[in-house]
Amino acid sequence: MGKCTKEFGVLVDTIITECSLYPPVNYTKQPLPEPILVKEAMWDTGADVCVINKRIADRLGIIPTGQMAVDGVRGEDIADACHIHIKLPTNDYIMNVETIIRTKTDYDFVIGMNVIAHGDIAISTAYDKTVFSVRIPSEGHIKF
Repeated sequence: MGKCTKEFGVLVDTIITECSLYPPVNYTKQPLPEPILVKEAMWDTGADVCVINKRIADRLGIIPTGQMAVDGVRGEDIADACHIHIKLPTNDYIMNVETIIRTKTDYDFVIGMNVIAHGDIAISTAYDKTVFSVRIPSEGHIKF
């Protein structure tokens, strides 16, 4: 159960945080290996699942476990799929996250709704700066 707030000094059009990625080892039988720290993970509420850059997937030793139909900004396609473990900036671990592997991505990792739905997020833009907050698990609806 964690919370994290990131303040950007200006208004931004993309929410970027760090996260750590792990290969999908059976963590009940062995400790998690050293993660790969991703400095630019983009939070994308328009993505159903997470997306990992193939270069990062290769560094983690990820082997695709199947394929998934993808309908994104680049059109319809078939992509290799895998599972990974993620440590979010809240210090929460989300295990066995379904993720697609892409060669051409703008970011090393995209955090999709299959992770975002584990908690609550809020974005505010007062005083010409963006503030992003996330908490896991959800503590209830944020209403105005």
